[in-house]
Amino acid sequence: MRDTLVRIISIFLAIISIIILVVFLQNVFYNGKPFTVLGHRLIIMTDDYEKEQISENDLIIVNEKNTNDLKENDLVAYTLEKNKSTAVGTLKSIDTSTATLKVTNLNDEITISKDSLIGTYELKVPKVGKYILFLRTLKGFLLSLGTIFIIMVIITSFSKIILFIKKLFTKKY
Repeated sequence: MRDTLVRIISIFLAIISIIILVVFLQNVFYNGKPFTVLGHRLIIMTDDYEKEQISENDLIIVNEKNTNDLKENDLVAYTLEKNKSTAVGTLKSIDTSTATLKVTNLNDEITISKDSLIGTYELKVPKVGKYILFLRTLKGFLLSLGTIFIIMVIITSFSKIILFIKKLFTKKY
């Protein structure tokens, strides 16, 4: 039973280690662009958006959609052209002739191109973005993997100690 539990925990920690490695390498090679998984983008918000209660450092999941599938009042994520950051806004209208979208963001109406659109908002995970931003640094990467390594050493050490104690106290006649 203990060996099974140790193996499950070890597998779980190995999966977390792989995720940490992927996030770090994604930042190194793709220079911090949103990470895409199965047609969904994972975006860390840098500003607050009151309407959907999205706060700074929230991780939001955005479904990449074709502009033909959009409807008015959809909550969309888009790239701001002036500073290349990501913003969230409510879609007000779609102009197919000029390939532009009108979006309301914090009471300002902005016109964006269809190329700036990332997708529609689906879900948020509060405050996880802060850890991911830390994880993207070399210090965060090394601390996270080091912590997981220490936990794995402790778990395997305890299982070996318990096995040794069992063998020590079981008598063979």
